[in-house]
Amino acid sequence: MTIESLALHNFEDRATKAILRRKLQINTRDLVALLADLVDTSAPTTQPDRDFLTTYAGLTGADLEDESVSGIDANISANRARASMDVQAVSLTTQQVSEMLNMNPANVRRAVLDGTLYSVKPTPGSHHRFPKWQFVDGRPLPGLREVISALPDDYHPLEVAGFIAEPAETLRNMSPAQWLAGGGNISDVVALADGRSWE
Repeated sequence: MTIESLALHNFEDRATKAILRRKLQINTRDLVALLADLVDTSAPTTQPDRDFLTTYAGLTGADLEDESVSGIDANISANRARASMDVQAVSLTTQQVSEMLNMNPANVRRAVLDGTLYSVKPTPGSHHRFPKWQFVDGRPLPGLREVISALPDDYHPLEVAGFIAEPAETLRNMSPAQWLAGGGNISDVVALADGRSWE
């Protein structure tokens, strides 16, 4: 985990607790976005860096002025904060999954290790987040371990989510999530997932 991502994660946790404690009428997402707009995280660009960027990256001197760079840094920080909040909006914490499945949190983490549950970590070293798409009526999708194992190892979590939600002709125009939730044959989805390795 980078220092920046650790700091952002810790800040979001502290900000959420402070907002709740003070009963403020603002949510963490809006607070982080507001602060990201105000923070200037730019560092001066060295002359060799400027020369490289103008020669090879197609940038102009105006693009590298402190004000332009500060604006870009603020946009990057705000986008990272929004992306982190977006992940939280479509996923559950270990504790939430533990309560939903009536499992000890340690068993939830073991389920991640054995592939029964799928989790992502928005930033390296952060806590597990469990995409909501893998749960139907408070239970994990059947065959999840086999399906995820059949997908390419380098699939990004957004690609996994896209695969799970995308209707397929071989599944009677249902998505893999709908097919599995409806009791469809797991091997049909595994074959579809395995096919992604050859694309």
